[in-house]
Amino acid sequence: MEASERAGALLDNGLPSGTVTFLFTDIEGSTRRWETDEAAMWADVRLHNEVLHGAIRANHGHPFKMIGDAVQAAFADPNDALRAVITAQRNLARQTWTGGSVLRVRMALHTGEAEPRDGDYLAPCLNRLARLMSAGFGGQVLLSSVTAELVRATLPEGISLRDLGRHRLKDLNQPEQIFQVVGPGLLDDFPALKTLDSRPHNLPLQPTSLIGRDDDVALVRELLTRADSRVVTLTGPGGAGKTRLGLQVGADALDDYSDGVYFVPLAAVRDPKLVLSAIATALRVQETGGTPVGQLLAEALHDKQLLLILDNLEQVVEAAAEIGDLLRHCTRCKVLATSRIRLGLYGEREYPVPPLDLPDPNALPALDVLAENQSVRLFVDRAEAVKPGFTLDAGNAQAIANICVRLDGLPLAIELAAARIRLLTPRAMLDRMEKRLPLLTGGARDMPARHQTLRNTIAWSFELLTPDEQRLYRRLAIFAGGWTFDAAEAVVDVASFDDPVAGVLDGLSALVDHNLVRQAEQPDGMPRFDMFQTIREFGLEQLQQAGELESVARRHAEYYAGLAEGFEPVVFGPEQVAWLDRLDVELDNLRAAMTWAGAAGQSELLLQLAGALRRYWEIRGHLSEGQHWLRTALAAHSGLSAWRARALDASGNLAVFQGELEIATRQYQESLTISEQLGDDNATAETTHNLATVAMYRGDFEQAIARYTASLEAFRALGNRRWEANVLGSLGVAYGASGILDRAEELLRASLALQRALNHPYGVALALGNLATVAAEHGDYAGAIRLLRECLQVERDLGSATGMVDSIGGLADLLALIGEHHTAAILYGFEDAQREAMHMPTSSLNRELRERSLDIVRNALSHEEFVRQTQTGQGLNLAGAVALAMDEAD
Repeated sequence: MEASERAGALLDNGLPSGTVTFLFTDIEGSTRRWETDEAAMWADVRLHNEVLHGAIRANHGHPFKMIGDAVQAAFADPNDALRAVITAQRNLARQTWTGGSVLRVRMALHTGEAEPRDGDYLAPCLNRLARLMSAGFGGQVLLSSVTAELVRATLPEGISLRDLGRHRLKDLNQPEQIFQVVGPGLLDDFPALKTLDSRPHNLPLQPTSLIGRDDDVALVRELLTRADSRVVTLTGPGGAGKTRLGLQVGADALDDYSDGVYFVPLAAVRDPKLVLSAIATALRVQETGGTPVGQLLAEALHDKQLLLILDNLEQVVEAAAEIGDLLRHCTRCKVLATSRIRLGLYGEREYPVPPLDLPDPNALPALDVLAENQSVRLFVDRAEAVKPGFTLDAGNAQAIANICVRLDGLPLAIELAAARIRLLTPRAMLDRMEKRLPLLTGGARDMPARHQTLRNTIAWSFELLTPDEQRLYRRLAIFAGGWTFDAAEAVVDVASFDDPVAGVLDGLSALVDHNLVRQAEQPDGMPRFDMFQTIREFGLEQLQQAGELESVARRHAEYYAGLAEGFEPVVFGPEQVAWLDRLDVELDNLRAAMTWAGAAGQSELLLQLAGALRRYWEIRGHLSEGQHWLRTALAAHSGLSAWRARALDASGNLAVFQGELEIATRQYQESLTISEQLGDDNATAETTHNLATVAMYRGDFEQAIARYTASLEAFRALGNRRWEANVLGSLGVAYGASGILDRAEELLRASLALQRALNHPYGVALALGNLATVAAEHGDYAGAIRLLRECLQVERDLGSATGMVDSIGGLADLLALIGEHHTAAILYGFEDAQREAMHMPTSSLNRELRERSLDIVRNALSHEEFVRQTQTGQGLNLAGAVALAMDEAD
């Protein structure tokens, strides 16, 4: 390769890109040398590094990583790579080693497509190279067939390539034609390569590479090496990749078992009594008429060191006792099992196979980083296999990330989805994923039938359940986003079970064991359960087929209506934050309940649910969504009821947030009429307060003060101190807006004191924010900033999105007034973007201050700088904007 071509293949940091030849090295017996004489080994490794790095750099190579004493390097030209390894081996052979014995290094070269990132490479060809290198011996240089073909015509003088034949490497993929570099100054005579062919085994060839499981392979191998670990069980739901992981562990561990690794597929075995016979068949142990197969196996294996991979044990788990008995007689044998449930053997080590890592669709990284995500890598790899030329790009990245998330990182689901890329673009595929199971079909014909569609895979697990466990599973599928134990007991109707005494606890335990349900611990230490979405969809199908969907959905909606109602009594108290957090967790269930109630014509239940969540919609900033549910419910139910009055009030509140004062007025007036007719004095006083707020935003301060005063007197007469605290604050705002600042401050401080006494954080935040406005009107900008930052801290703890956006905007105004123009511009950009997203306009009460502050910033900054800073703000997330406004940002 000419120098100009070589330069063109390099990136700015010098690492080659595109078609790259890689070198991996490893010192033979290094662990023993370190343990024998560490000081000598340190000296030898330093010399080894000098020789290797010198040879690599002298031949235009780029060392990019060292793992222990192993070197990894990249070359733009494969001929340079070949010259480097020849030079390195010859120079190593000339050295005198401190440790006495000759230090021998195995080396391997392989060529593939790769792009560097942050000084390193992540490419499939590197996994293949690692397997190739591990097959060799110290002093040996191995080449893949790809690299051999590239250098064959230009071999250095005296150098030849010896064809070592086709070998299966430990990645279980297609065999590799391997070549050894032969020539003067190079060792020539080596034992047979350490490939899958070097030990007895029956591991099946795998048509695809294993992606995203390197850490899992290492962890499972570590479990198997423990002296007290005779059985390791890989557990997980169908489609988690247990079998493929088990096979790779077996391949990598082949050198650990002198008598081999044997794979025993048990999916077709339904009788537990036949499991030992299946093991005998895999091991080619001949059964005789009069001797029990267990005895035959014990005799054949009693002195053998081997690993049995028992695949799909869940449907014959009763055979576990016989397996345990076999291991007691065969002390050098170990078992690696795959099962959807644990075997229950004494000393068994369980390894739950996790889903693949998922990207965050709401914050996608750069394409090269996204391409390294496990789920995305698997999708792209399998899609490229069925549609050559398919790549991850800016146009499909978002859709692919969302597909992986929708499929919960389950490898089988991702592979089945990727197979559809022949006909569907990622965007089109995503649009069809509301119903996942019909899409996830069409697996390879040589796959087991249970893996050709995801429905078959889940049905396999479903059939292993008892009738009561099947009832529980399909009824739990009604939950969206998980559930608590109490919720399950309320919804599944355990009284209808064959064995109601066993109840939900035993049933849930069984479903967790079968990996159909996942269990996690909540922050309060209580368990929470959920399902993968594909497993839940199958359960909903079963629920529909059983004719139970309507009754279970009704109980689900009624339970969550009761949960939402529980928020009302505590909304203005010390439990507010805990309840808001709980509603966050249950939001998907609440949405599902409202969706069902609307579709089923249960308008009163929908009205109850949407109205009970009114404070949640406000505080968390779900303004548009809350308005959607409230208006849908109000349109469907026109009866005279307290629930309708509450929903009207709630919808009016959100309309005020969104600047729709005419709509809010009509809704408040109807709500007031209903509450007066029902004789509900608390509701009447609350709606009177809300009408006062509309008057204030319209600039009619006299009417606002009159209505607030009437509301305050009513709440005091009712002994409702929580609402008394709220109205004191609102009345203070009205006086402040009308220019009577001393009275405003007096009322706001009274409100703050009462809110604190009642331990109502949202009310405390409101009072602090409004006191900041009064301080600013007095010209005390430093005091206003202090108060508003205290307010923002409370809102941050509370998770009040609407409050934080308001406070950040207020701080932008104040920072502009004290000369912090750049920070103010950034915060304005953030506030504008958030208000647009939430459909929440700026309050008319602060318009004059906003216009004055904004003019100051625009005059202080050039147009280009102002635009640049506001665009920076638009890119901030909420946490970053709060930190900046609080002066906490770095």
